[in-house]
Amino acid sequence: MMQNTRLTLVLLILTMLAPMVGCGIDTNPFPNSSDDSLESPTDMGGESASDGAPNTDADGANETDGVDTSTSDPETSGCDMSEQGREPYTIFHADTRRLLIGNVASVQSESSVEILDQTGNEIIRTQAAQDGSFALQAEVSLPTTIRVRSSTEANTTGEVSVGLTDATTAAYAGSQLINDAWIESDFADDSGFTFEQAGDTIELSASSQTLLPGLSVVLANLTEGMAMVEKVNNDGSFSVWVQAESGDTIVVFAVEHGSSNGGGVTLTLEAP
Repeated sequence: MMQNTRLTLVLLILTMLAPMVGCGIDTNPFPNSSDDSLESPTDMGGESASDGAPNTDADGANETDGVDTSTSDPETSGCDMSEQGREPYTIFHADTRRLLIGNVASVQSESSVEILDQTGNEIIRTQAAQDGSFALQAEVSLPTTIRVRSSTEANTTGEVSVGLTDATTAAYAGSQLINDAWIESDFADDSGFTFEQAGDTIELSASSQTLLPGLSVVLANLTEGMAMVEKVNNDGSFSVWVQAESGDTIVVFAVEHGSSNGGGVTLTLEAP
């Protein structure tokens, strides 16, 4: 009887420890956030979706601020390393990988930004803004993995490898909501969105319960080659701005910051 009791206790302890063994995946879309209750929209039923067309060969390597840090061999690990250790991105894409946007401080201030393929061949280049952001539009879709090189006149050069992952369903739905609000009412009061210009600055904002928390909104000035990315607040509101002159081409799209750097359909506007 005593032996049966001990065996039962051992089996009970092993059963309790079993869920603690295996992969631990951090699904917080903003790992640096102090709000541990914030959930990724993907974790609430969303699935991965492409920003324009499905892309089954997108790079899924571990990334820290867009830098590939994967060192594990998937053949020797039971964990899916492509889903772990991922920090929020600073470089984003949309329009079937033809738009490439760098957030503030994503590259060196006023540096020359070269986009290369994995073999080192240049695809396109641009000039970063003073705040270290950039925005460019390529004629053809960029590869699923690119190298971004930033060089200054002082010969200071930095380079990172960036996987252009597909947009999530949540990001695509957020972008579509922004597009629909503009098409239906030009961001009238009841849409929840406000698009205003004050001096040389354009601001896009939204009231509470407009977008899903966990998303970020990308606002880029393609004419000036600069951008800013801001996350949606816990109440569904946000505010993002960028410098712009009348007639500049402005693009807007949403991304799920911690799960993908891909955006959905873009809204293209002309600065008033």
